[in-house]
Amino acid sequence: VSRVQTHPGKRGEYIAWRRDSVYPFMASHEGFLSSTLLEAKGEPDQYVIINKWANRQAQETYTAKPRETELRVEAREFLSQLATDALDGDVVNVHHAPPLAEQSAGS
Repeated sequence: VSRVQTHPGKRGEYIAWRRDSVYPFMASHEGFLSSTLLEAKGEPDQYVIINKWANRQAQETYTAKPRETELRVEAREFLSQLATDALDGDVVNVHHAPPLAEQSAGS
């Protein structure tokens, strides 16, 4: 989990760059589960990024790739503040809501 801040007026370009460059590269790596971008409420141009990996080794293998370093350099075009408040940890519990069809059937 980390926070970033885009340059004013770069929101759309940043989101497109993540969609077209970052996500496909992440998805090509074994152990990648998901990446979510959240807009921080009340903080213009601030975003929270939640990346999920199957394990720490998968994430470390990804970050060791030269292309990941290149992506960080590219990010400077869009970001006034690179990842801050980086947090990480190991999953200890997950709960998923049942599929919508099961929720409707139980009503």
